[in-house]
Amino acid sequence: MEGARRALERLARLAAERQVPVILMMLGAGSGSRAAARDTARELGFHSVNALPSFRERLVADGVELTREEWRKAYFGRGDLPTELAHRAYADLLFDTLVELEMAPASEG
Repeated sequence: MEGARRALERLARLAAERQVPVILMMLGAGSGSRAAARDTARELGFHSVNALPSFRERLVADGVELTREEWRKAYFGRGDLPTELAHRAYADLLFDTLVELEMAPASEG
């Protein structure tokens, strides 16, 4: 975790120099090292987003049963590589987060 903390601190310095906000997206609330990374990111002023609820909602809306097998098939079809649906889910959530934080215009539709 020490190396991850140094990397996040370096990212915070670079982001501050360039006045660029940082958003940490995690799939789950995190425990252990994930929780430590999340807490460090928040401490450094990053925005932290748990993508898990959004991923779940997408499957439920599509009528997919929330089993581990269906989850992996939908979002991580080949090993740990995200599927197109997972990339789309992250992108949608990132955009929604940017709008919420007033860093992007709300879509007109």
